[in-house]
Amino acid sequence: MSKSAVFFRFVHIGCLLVLMLLSACNKDDPQTDPNTDPAPAPEKNRTVLFYMLDDLNLWDYMETSLNQLEEGWNDEIDGNLLVYLDPSPHLTQFSSPVLLKIVHDETDAIRSEVIKTYPEQDPFDLTVMKGVLEDAITLFPASSQGLIIGTHGSAWFPNNLNDLIDVSDMGHAEEDHTTTSTDLTKALGSSERFGTALEVKDLAQILPIKYDFLIFHACMMGNVETAYELRDKCAFMVGCMEVLPSPAFPYNEIIEYLYTKPQADLYHFSKKSAEWYDALPDDLIVNFDISVIRTDRLEALASATHTLLEKYAADPDSYYGKLSGNLLFVTEDLPLCDLNQAIQWGCKDDPALANDYQTFVDALDAAIVQQWSVTRADTPTLTSPDDFCGMSCYVPMRDTRLTRLNEYYKTQYSWPVAAGFDLLISAK
Repeated sequence: MSKSAVFFRFVHIGCLLVLMLLSACNKDDPQTDPNTDPAPAPEKNRTVLFYMLDDLNLWDYMETSLNQLEEGWNDEIDGNLLVYLDPSPHLTQFSSPVLLKIVHDETDAIRSEVIKTYPEQDPFDLTVMKGVLEDAITLFPASSQGLIIGTHGSAWFPNNLNDLIDVSDMGHAEEDHTTTSTDLTKALGSSERFGTALEVKDLAQILPIKYDFLIFHACMMGNVETAYELRDKCAFMVGCMEVLPSPAFPYNEIIEYLYTKPQADLYHFSKKSAEWYDALPDDLIVNFDISVIRTDRLEALASATHTLLEKYAADPDSYYGKLSGNLLFVTEDLPLCDLNQAIQWGCKDDPALANDYQTFVDALDAAIVQQWSVTRADTPTLTSPDDFCGMSCYVPMRDTRLTRLNEYYKTQYSWPVAAGFDLLISAK
């Protein structure tokens, strides 16, 4: 064989080997496999995940919040800000759910980095939500984790509320507090595509870790039933007692407070939010409230509440008589009362309960570390936000039409038994 033939044969074999190596690399390289997760990022101080349900009639407001997150983000922060976006069908940029890593951007476009794309899936499915939460923890490790849930909210009330009340069209009566309206979607969310929702008691089961804080970007989640159910799943819970206005939170001005060291500065996060609403033009009539709840102090609050409710349940006619015409709801949509007022009215004109009530107040003040309210318009039939203590509650109503709701309340949630509200249900 000539030298030139040997040379060309060698080149031919070499090319084949190179092609085989390239083929093997392409086959095994996880970066080219769409079903393979990216490698975990370097560990940082704090990772915050915003679980954003954009498949709602609030989708345009959620888009505004997403742009505010980009505007307020500082790329020098020692942390990660992630958004799981379940996009609205109105959007064209994302055709399926995505996990975004927020980057700083001041345009109206969404410029954040797509970390992972998911198939079409129900965001309220427990397995789906838990999987996304675990993705955020695994892909962006940090010594501290925070969670924001953005969706509709209706306190602790279940999605099947209408099935638990024996009346088709109930409107609440301020004078006796025996009825309630059922106009809103109950529980957390309600996906337009899937028609499902997430119960608070189920949320407590699927959260994979104890978060440093859990912020509800949702209506009426500042209630003691929710906070108590999540007491082992977050150190602080942030929520609103009444309806959260459409602008929600001014993230472009406050997001950095979630990354302070050693702990998140929830004081300024909540205070600046209230100041933003207070600075709105006078012709914008918007009420706003926000509370920061320290969950490790809720068991002491439950104990102090139980002491008083044992005595109220011994004479339920007297307790409900004191509430009648005095205890107002905090919202027109659900039978939620201010927790302090619900307890305080039972002590009215009874000096023997003064010490027990003071113990309750001290425990309440210890649990609610921050509470801010902006009142632009008072409704005479509702409690003014100026008088909010920072957590709402449900007082079981003496109405046979609500028997199944009251039973659900005391058997499905921890607070009623721990605090003694179940005694009112059993009292004759």
